[in-house]
Amino acid sequence: MKKLKEFILFILVNVLPIVIIGWYLYENIGGANSLNEVIEDSPFKEFIYIDHDVIMEDNINNINKIYKPFLIFINGIYISRDGNAVGIKMPFAFMFKYIKIDNCSYYNGCIIKGNANLGKATPNDLTVLIPQNFKDIVIYSKDSIIAGVITNNETVYVWAFRKKGNITAKTIKLYLENVKKHNPNLIEYKVIDFKDKFCVYLKYRGHYLELNKLT
Repeated sequence: MKKLKEFILFILVNVLPIVIIGWYLYENIGGANSLNEVIEDSPFKEFIYIDHDVIMEDNINNINKIYKPFLIFINGIYISRDGNAVGIKMPFAFMFKYIKIDNCSYYNGCIIKGNANLGKATPNDLTVLIPQNFKDIVIYSKDSIIAGVITNNETVYVWAFRKKGNITAKTIKLYLENVKKHNPNLIEYKVIDFKDKFCVYLKYRGHYLELNKLT
């Protein structure tokens, strides 16, 4: 009986914590499961998001191979729209509630670096126009969402935004035709006109992540 008690104590002290930590990491390593999850997990109301799968792509980042294995622990990176702060979503981020590091804080499952107004974002009526698996890269605001997915050697974006001013489907198509002439990576596009919003599909050649050159 004494040996049994010692064995149980050994399991509780030495094995069980490792099993629990291993299970937690298994459940929490990897990117978001959907576009809505990306939005709901954001520490900023408006943001740019890069998913785990994109971070891990060899042909996208140029990070030294020594550091590459550590990226597996990053679920995703959020950048505030003003560029003043970065939020890193990763397992055990909640520990930063109790560990104080200069200019770092914890909010909504993310380690925050920099200064920005923190606040949870919520899916809106624009998100219903975008497939939920389009979450490799996301640019989100209340009036515009660009969400992309990388498939093989192509990057496809869906851009949903509210109608403003005198913009029409025709003017958008004319603009994108001009973009296509100057950007050989843009393969094709499609514009859908809803009553109060537009939805634009953009297909690029390769892993096209130059966000400032999307349009």
